[in-house]
Amino acid sequence: MSYKINYADTIFFLNQCIKHLQQGFNLEIDADFFRDKMLEDILFIDAGLARLYSGLRSNNYLISRQEHLRDLQRAMILFIDFIDSIIDHKCSFAPHLAHARVKLKACRLEQEKNRSDISMILTGTSIEDECEDTVSQDEFRFLLEQDYQDDDQE
Repeated sequence: MSYKINYADTIFFLNQCIKHLQQGFNLEIDADFFRDKMLEDILFIDAGLARLYSGLRSNNYLISRQEHLRDLQRAMILFIDFIDSIIDHKCSFAPHLAHARVKLKACRLEQEKNRSDISMILTGTSIEDECEDTVSQDEFRFLLEQDYQDDDQE
């Protein structure tokens, strides 16, 4: 069953979730209390970004697709930077997720791949759009000749 996704609001909310987690990781909070929740939230955001990318990638005719892809790409960059800060222990809560380092690196790698794919889609789309909307003089001549030939036969 298909349903409508509000990409703008969903991407905005994921951005806010990333920023909220970043703030939490800079606090001296109880690791026993928050460790599992923080990791769960990171994995949720990772899955959400991947799901949004999959939806946008497969829907070429979506209105505002390029804008959504750009916004998603920005969210991915923010998320990748956040993951990097955890892996590199640049925030106070990061050492408490050392056990998940391999998983976080895998998330980062996948998001970087998707971000790169979006860049390629965005640069490729503009070229395709130009070619798709342009009708050459030869095409016009061919179409007009067909019209004139049809008129002559009647």
